[in-house]
This record gives sequence, C-alpha cells and structure tokens, in this order.
Amino acid sequence: MQDNEPQLTVILPVKNGERYLGSSIDSILAQKGVSLELAVYDNGSTDETAAIVTAYAARDRRVRYTRNEHDLHVYGSMNRGIAESRAPWVAFFTDDDVMEPGNLARKVDALATTDAAFAHSTCTLIDDADNVLGQWPLGLAEVPRYLPAGAFVPRLLPDNEASLPSVVARRAALLAVGGFDARLTFCGDWHLWVRLAARYGVVSLAEPLVRLRFHASSGTSDSRRTAVYASQLPAAIRSITRDAAMPDAVREAAARLEARVALSVRARLLTDGHRRAAVTGHSGYAAAISALLHCPESEEVRDVVRITLSDADLPGLARPFTVIATTPTTSEEAVSLVETLQALKRAGAGRIAVVSENEDANVVLETIGPAFEPAPDLDCDLLCGTRPEAVLTPGSLLLTRFGSDEGRRIEDLGYPVYPYAAPDPLDQPIDPARWHRLPATERAA
Repeated sequence: MQDNEPQLTVILPVKNGERYLGSSIDSILAQKGVSLELAVYDNGSTDETAAIVTAYAARDRRVRYTRNEHDLHVYGSMNRGIAESRAPWVAFFTDDDVMEPGNLARKVDALATTDAAFAHSTCTLIDDADNVLGQWPLGLAEVPRYLPAGAFVPRLLPDNEASLPSVVARRAALLAVGGFDARLTFCGDWHLWVRLAARYGVVSLAEPLVRLRFHASSGTSDSRRTAVYASQLPAAIRSITRDAAMPDAVREAAARLEARVALSVRARLLTDGHRRAAVTGHSGYAAAISALLHCPESEEVRDVVRITLSDADLPGLARPFTVIATTPTTSEEAVSLVETLQALKRAGAGRIAVVSENEDANVVLETIGPAFEPAPDLDCDLLCGTRPEAVLTPGSLLLTRFGSDEGRRIEDLGYPVYPYAAPDPLDQPIDPARWHRLPATERAA
C-alpha cells in the first residue's frame, strides 16, 4: 500500500437518502485513527442525494461519488465498491445510520492482530428522531473477542447476529469468497458472514459502536410489505448448509436448520400481516408447512401448522391428509411438483391427485409424465376435466404453482394452499453487469 492510499474504504450505497445522508457522512468523516476513503454509490436517486454528496466531495478529497448505470441495490453496490477499493480493509455503511467515534479504528486494530475476516459490534437502535430503542445483538459481552474459523458460525444460525453497518472486513477474504451474492437482496449480508465465518476467524466487540436507525421509509419497512424474505431466507440457508466449507455439525443439521429458518419466516410473515397468500404469494401457514416438510416427525412443528392454519381461518390438515395438485405448465415446474409431493408424502399425505381442466390425459402426461418416472413409488391419481374444488374436502391441501390465480381462488374458498415452483433467487443467472458476484478475476486464490 502506497503512503497516499487509504487503509480503509467505507462503501455507502444510497437511493433517495437525502433525509439522513449528511449525518451519516459526517459520522464517517469524523472517524480518527485510520486513513479512509468514502465511496458513495448512487442507485438512481431523484432527490438531493447527488448534490449532497458532490458538495462533500468538493470539500473533502476522501469522498468519491459514483452514479451506477443500473440500480445495483445494496449488495451489488457493495461488490462494486469492494472491487474498486484501493484499501486492505472495507467497511459497509448505509445512508441513515451513524458511526460512533472510534468505530473504524477499534475494528481495524482488532483485525490487524488476528487472521479474522471481519469484525462487528453491538449496535444501538434508534428511531427517526434519534430516540434510543435498545441494543442489538444482545449477549456479545459473553462471546470471546476472537473466535477461529468455524466457531462463530453457530452464532449466525439460524438468524443473523452481525449487522451490516457494524462490519469492517478484510478485503482479501471478501475477494476469496466472491463477495456478496447480490441476488439475495434481503439477506446477502447474512449469507456472506456465514461463508466467511466458516473459513476465517471473527472478531466480536461488545461496545455499541454504530447507531442503527429504524423508520418508515427504511429498507426494513419495505421488506415487511413485500415479504421478500420468505423466498430469500430459505434459499440462503439451503446454500449455506450445502457449502462444503461449513463445519460438519452444520451440514449434518441441514434439515433442522432449514426448518428453523422456515419457522422464523412464519413468525415474520405473521408479524407483518401475511396470514394468507393472497397479496404476496407467501403465507405464515405455508411457511409452517415448509418446516414440517423438513422435520416430518416433529409433533411440535405439526402443532405449529395447526395453530397457524387456525389463525388464518383455515381448517387444519387431516391425518393422513389429501393433496390435490394443479398441473404444471412446464417440465421444470413438473419436477418441482414431484419433489414437493414426495416431501408431503413423508409429512403424512395420504391420497394424492393431480387435477387438470384439460380433458385429454395424453396432453397432460406429456408435461408431467417424465417428472414422475424417477418416482415410481409415488402413487398419484390423474383427474382430467376436473377443477380442484370438485375434489377438495375439509382437511385436504391444494398444491399449486406459486402465485397462481388458482391458488388465491381456492384459498378464498376456505382451503389451505401450498406452492410448488416457488421462486429461488439463487436460480437466477449471475449478471456481471449488476455485480451479482465479484468477477472471477478479482477472487483471491
């Protein structure tokens, strides 16, 4: 590193952040004990964001402003910032949070004496008027300051305990794992911390060194409305438990961890008012059923399914329960249908029937037949020229394509609906133009 190059880059993505941006930047530039640059990536702001940042850049050469050609969202912007950084250390920040004095120096000093990939700290939670709401995460005082590779992973599962704005990371480690997976727009940070913690040490500081702001226009509030987490969290935990670098205990506990994440998603959905799937395609009771599919022997989870269905004013599932499935439209959906039927069978499904309004069985079998061939033990009736409500009975379950109008219609008739072919963000192609992952040429060996 040359004398005129910074020790640390603070990466700050922003979109229409004029309200709190100035106080966020002030808290960064006031940091002592470390030479820094502030890289602001604007994702298409239409307010005064650009004017605010360029005014700072005119006064302070440490500030650099970039307007992204596309909206890269938070994690795509972070990846771009990591790739363009000139420093060995990287900090991640947001336009509405505040650094306490000494935040960066404390973490850089802690990292410099270990092989840790990142350091994080307790945060003070504040509202839009700077009133203190509490602290998070709790219990860091009981966590050893340094934990070697693999040892911090249990603290991150099944829920994140490292806040993005509190993290200072070693750039080489970020490059080694390919940075954030920006397809995970809700939980890309959690996904990255677990991957790093499996491979490197982690430093935890109990001091509250960052203030996290919660307000109506924050990204947290938007995710509650859209329920994007209901597809993103399950995708992330599937990826984590299949990572060969994870401790054996994590990979061996994959089903239990995926069930716990599903139950966590259920709790979020209920808190955010998504009792049924009509609005977002996600429902609390479907998340509970997902947990049951991962732990079919658990009577405790089965009770959660019953309670959640009752809260949604829907009947509970019989034992055994009948599954009525609507026909898929593609071969890919047919594979998902069969996989879901197999999981439901293990969870206590009895009779299974696939219904189609098409009266020509040969046409239907052209789509679904190949998917059923590898599952000869899956007994299933095919009912052509039939609508689901003609065969649904109390205690049965409709299985239908995620987000389908048919599912909403049947749910309105008073039957629970479970989706197949639900979206998996990690099935999306990686788009280098949107910085979904760091380019292969940027990764360390």
